[in-house]
Amino acid sequence: METKITDSSSKAFYDAYAEDYFEQTVRTEMDEAYKRFLCHLSPSSSIVDLGSGSGRDLAYFTQHGFVATGVDESERLCALARAYSGCRVLCCSFQSWIPHEKYAGIWANASLLHLTPEELVCFWRRVPNALVENGVIFFSMKKGITTGNDNLGRYFTNFDERLAKIMFEATPNLQVIDYWESDDKMQRNDFKWVNYICRKIRR
Repeated sequence: METKITDSSSKAFYDAYAEDYFEQTVRTEMDEAYKRFLCHLSPSSSIVDLGSGSGRDLAYFTQHGFVATGVDESERLCALARAYSGCRVLCCSFQSWIPHEKYAGIWANASLLHLTPEELVCFWRRVPNALVENGVIFFSMKKGITTGNDNLGRYFTNFDERLAKIMFEATPNLQVIDYWESDDKMQRNDFKWVNYICRKIRR
């Protein structure tokens, strides 16, 4: 879901404002993304939510029969997500996360954007190792923002065509199978969301 934190200032923000962030995001409507992602998964298959934030998406996946696990770096958000979803949530950064199983689905909604471009490419190379054959990953990024820290101290990477090309060329066994752009659910109009679903294939 919504947070992986790439530096101490971003992590400090989510720890300090965890309850406010929970209230702002826990009821956000995600039906289109859920539908487009889950149609590629078999019933009761396993999903890991990278940047699980409030636990909103964990709760949805569990309620619809999937086995969901969360990962987030903010200790306070991890506690809130566990309480809200009833799911297991691991408290660690994306860089230090070591999956101990392969998942049918990886859900990374509005979370990879907190990685620097270099971290993003490095993380992307590791994704196939966390997916079963034909497994899928959904991720969303902001397009049209300035790369760097915002006025709240959180780091963001703008996702442009150049970065997409570098990332996808780094892992040729992840094939884009769906792509769409969407407006911000919180009515912020200065950027677009770009949404990808990629499948692990044999090469």
